[in-house]
Amino acid sequence: MTTTHERLLEWLKSQGGYALPDLALTAPSQLSSVSVCEERGICAKSDVAEGTRLLEVPLHLCLHLHSSESPETACAVLRKQESLPIFLATVALLLHELGKGQQSTFAAHLQSLPDSHNCTFAWQEQEQQWLRGTGAESVGPSAAQLHADQVLPVLKAHPGLWPDHVRTLEAFKHAAGMVQSRTFHMREENWLTNSTSEGEVLYMLPAIDMVNHSSDPAKRNCKLDLQQTKAASLDGTAGTAQGSFMMSAARDIAAGEEVLYTYGDLSDAELLQTYGFIENLDPVPGQRHVNPNASVSVPISLIQECCADSAAKAPCKVDQPAPEAR
Repeated sequence: MTTTHERLLEWLKSQGGYALPDLALTAPSQLSSVSVCEERGICAKSDVAEGTRLLEVPLHLCLHLHSSESPETACAVLRKQESLPIFLATVALLLHELGKGQQSTFAAHLQSLPDSHNCTFAWQEQEQQWLRGTGAESVGPSAAQLHADQVLPVLKAHPGLWPDHVRTLEAFKHAAGMVQSRTFHMREENWLTNSTSEGEVLYMLPAIDMVNHSSDPAKRNCKLDLQQTKAASLDGTAGTAQGSFMMSAARDIAAGEEVLYTYGDLSDAELLQTYGFIENLDPVPGQRHVNPNASVSVPISLIQECCADSAAKAPCKVDQPAPEAR
């Protein structure tokens, strides 16, 4: 029986993409007892030399807000929603594609995504209390508020693009978790002028999104580049940007070694909040690594609360002399 990962690779290759045959998109416990992959990951089945192309994904296989320029598509509808943040617009786009099921251009990729996520915004209220006073504490509107106030009105206004079953809060939470934990952020570039704007585009990259994160520079072994080409229309006027995302080996990768990338210089709290995990920093006994970006954020409100509580318990006397400086 063909597995989900095998179907993903078959689709990728049939649409002009590439995956090195020596890669395994699977639970790597079958490959090496020291591998740190868990449910999703990519490992080398044999030695891979530095500079080797590992994965290449054409832009037309990447779900993003410019996936289609047709005026009747969900992409066009969402690009007109100027008040809708790009994150929520991308979530709505994913909901649209999920609603299409097997008819979606991206069906093979969507079926390879996890069934659930652990991003903290979707935690239950009791679980959220565990994060109070930490850097991972959720701030701002809740998922329910974002769904009801910003996303649902757009979906209801276009029932032909978003059927009932993808308009629910649970569907929104699932899609939001996939976008938050699986997308890659790229600066928006005008390829005619080679200038980069302040805007961002979020891309969902099939297969590449299975590469796991490491905060240890010694363990990271790959890099990601956007290879862009410029296509002009037949009459010589501006055409559309084309290209692909390419992941290559940044150093030699040994057989059985996990392919690892960096999601950014993120603290443990940021990793938990954004991606729903904290690294296993001691996968091999005696080889412990400490996240160099680890930090503790203390909210001002918590400091004020503690100071007020201390002052109430031990009030200072106005006429009490200040202690001598040492």
